[in-house]
Amino acid sequence: MLAAGVPAVMARQGAGCAVASVAVVKIVMATDMKSITGTRDHSYSVKWVKNGSDVILLILRGQSKQRLLFTSSGSDCRLLSILQRRRKKKEKMRPKIYIFGDSITEESFGGGGWGALLAHHFSRTADVVLRGYSGYNTRWALKVLDKVFPAADGSDDAPLVITIFFGANDACLPDRCSAFQHVPLHEYKQNLHSIISTFKKRWPETQILLISPPPIDEDARLKFPYVENPMGMPERTNEAAGAYAKACVSVAVECGFPVVDLWTKMQRFPDWGKACLRDGLHLTQGGNRIVFDEVIMKLRDVGLSLESLPVDLPLISDIDPSNPLKSFEN
Repeated sequence: MLAAGVPAVMARQGAGCAVASVAVVKIVMATDMKSITGTRDHSYSVKWVKNGSDVILLILRGQSKQRLLFTSSGSDCRLLSILQRRRKKKEKMRPKIYIFGDSITEESFGGGGWGALLAHHFSRTADVVLRGYSGYNTRWALKVLDKVFPAADGSDDAPLVITIFFGANDACLPDRCSAFQHVPLHEYKQNLHSIISTFKKRWPETQILLISPPPIDEDARLKFPYVENPMGMPERTNEAAGAYAKACVSVAVECGFPVVDLWTKMQRFPDWGKACLRDGLHLTQGGNRIVFDEVIMKLRDVGLSLESLPVDLPLISDIDPSNPLKSFEN
């Protein structure tokens, strides 16, 4: 009920408003914002809003957020309006595809990079979000996971896909110049499992796609060392990269997720060391194209393609030239 001196207010149906009842809210008219002294039904929320010389009481009722607006000028209380506004269903933003990995991912938004190709491919259906960290291994990736990816907030904004592309740095040899990046093979597998587990707990419906490390051209690595190399020996070998690629494929099989076996795929191409790799490790445009084609194929295999994803807004071909704005009404 209303406090003494505050008239009950009803709206006329002829004015396009439903009859309003505020019996569940007890109000004492006052000038400060803490003027609600009584209890209220759990489905209502109440707050005061200042509007010039008026103090407006805003009552939000239930999930439909029916708004009952009252204004006070001195002791006078009159109904401004009663608006039945069903909360619009939150417009779902474009789904996100996160690409998570080391320098081969970080560089992928450059000209001809596989990430840029992916963003272009899904330009009207999904946002490709880059999370690439040059030099990182799975141990470091696991350490920073919560800083890199948003916490689940209970909404339906889970990523559509996350690609996990680590292993090239884990596979650095423990007795060579990049030993600080080395992660033992058994730990590499455990780290991949932990990264996947974190994502699946956070976003159970998100599709995970693993990508193995690429092959290594050892001669080219000697020409392009990342750090000083007094030993004169490559910090990576193709044999070691192959072992980590095999472990990556094994983890994907164990978890039931698709995987791009890049180490095997690239070596099927003639002169792959020069055709696919620009420095024995990082990708040429041809190498990037292989990654892109493989990712698109694997996503299609699990039902994710341009044909299965809706565009966010009408295509120009769908807009009626005689009434263009009609296409934006829904």
